[in-house]
Amino acid sequence: MNLYNIIITVETIIIILLIIYILKTRTSNCKEYINSLEEILKGNYAYKIKAQGKIQSIYHNLTSMLLDWIKNILRALLYIENNIRRISAACSKSGERMDSIRRKIAELNDKAKNVHEKLLEAAGASQQISASESDMASASESTLEEMKNMEISVQQGKANTEDALTILEQMGSTMVNLISEVEELVKVTDKAQELAHFVEDLSENINLLSLNASIEAARAGENGRGFAVVANEVRRLAEESSNSAKNINEQMNEIKNKASTAMNSIEKLSEMSSKSNDSAKYIKDYMNEMDEFINHIMSIFKDFNEKINEQAAATQQIASANESLSEFFGDLIESVSSIEQDINEQSELENDNISICNDLNVVSNESRLFMDRFEEILGKKLIEYCYQFANLINESNLSNDYLKEFAYKTGVTTIGVTDDDGRVIFCNQTDNIGFRFPDDVNTQAGEFRKILKDPSLEITQKFTIRNIDSKFYKYVGIARKDKKGIIQVGLSVDDITKLNR
Repeated sequence: MNLYNIIITVETIIIILLIIYILKTRTSNCKEYINSLEEILKGNYAYKIKAQGKIQSIYHNLTSMLLDWIKNILRALLYIENNIRRISAACSKSGERMDSIRRKIAELNDKAKNVHEKLLEAAGASQQISASESDMASASESTLEEMKNMEISVQQGKANTEDALTILEQMGSTMVNLISEVEELVKVTDKAQELAHFVEDLSENINLLSLNASIEAARAGENGRGFAVVANEVRRLAEESSNSAKNINEQMNEIKNKASTAMNSIEKLSEMSSKSNDSAKYIKDYMNEMDEFINHIMSIFKDFNEKINEQAAATQQIASANESLSEFFGDLIESVSSIEQDINEQSELENDNISICNDLNVVSNESRLFMDRFEEILGKKLIEYCYQFANLINESNLSNDYLKEFAYKTGVTTIGVTDDDGRVIFCNQTDNIGFRFPDDVNTQAGEFRKILKDPSLEITQKFTIRNIDSKFYKYVGIARKDKKGIIQVGLSVDDITKLNR
């Protein structure tokens, strides 16, 4: 049973009770009772009868109870309608966002899968790089070891070159001494030749003397025979001495020639030794340069080896990070798939909520059939109060206290008066004084600015939630009669029972 049926049932009960009472009393107030029934049927539950007595009390109690009930139902309906709109809008936005999230999650899932595949490829490449770096490190260490062996060989070559250089220097010194000795030998041979020439010359002289002695001995005859023997022996010795001197001279010449040849050979050997010494020095310098170069290359290889080891460690860290990232993205893909499933389930729930809101809207719209009629009666009543007040302010001076008194007598929640610019200058709720109706006529408050342009307008709004306090208010408004301006009356859903005290 919907709200409209409930209200009709209550109206029927009230009418039946009144009819029973009328039939029982059969008083002259029958016409008034009939009018009250017609007002109730019209939805005017605030209608008051003038008859006194028990019927008035019963009537007023029933209408007050019904009015209070309608107030609560209307307030609940307004809250339900507002929340249905909010929930429906939220569900629609949520559905749109769910669709957007679903698309983004799908994109994220695709990207995560792509990254996961790339990470797997990167992990494989990192392993290959790590293996290559290990090979490079091994080759670098082997080359470094060979360079160390080469350095040892160069050091040994340097030592051997220095030894050879020392020997060559000693040979040079020895050759210099040998040349000096040979020169001395040549000098000795020269002296020996001079002595041999002297002996030869002396032998020739002795030979001449011995020849002369032999001649003289021959002349002496028997007396000179002994002397002749001596002379012959002296001549023989002189000839032998001459021959020996010649032999010595020849041998000295030969020694001199040999010495000269030896001198030339020694000089050539000394020249060669000097060149060898220069070559040895060059080799020594070259060995030093080679040693420096090898040390430089070894230093480069050491740095290179350290860099390779560092790179290998970094590659290993990258491989480990890639593996961790791969695991992370694998888990992320699973989580994203789970989120997709949750989103799909949430979307189904949102669709269910929208379906429920649509069902509630159907019920709310059915209930609105009665509430619209009730709101129409309230609107007319509030417009009536607006005109009543518009006529009064022609005769009285305006003040906030006067508006408070009028609001209390009529039961309206708020009443305000604006100037020709639509700014509130008097109000029973003083906090509203100074408020200017906005220029945008499409807003709840701005709609009343239309009255400033067209004073014949009567604006009646349905109960709408106010942003400042989240309460439901019904506003109506007309133009001032005394001057340009707006008279606005508002009724809170909570104050319906106070209307027309």
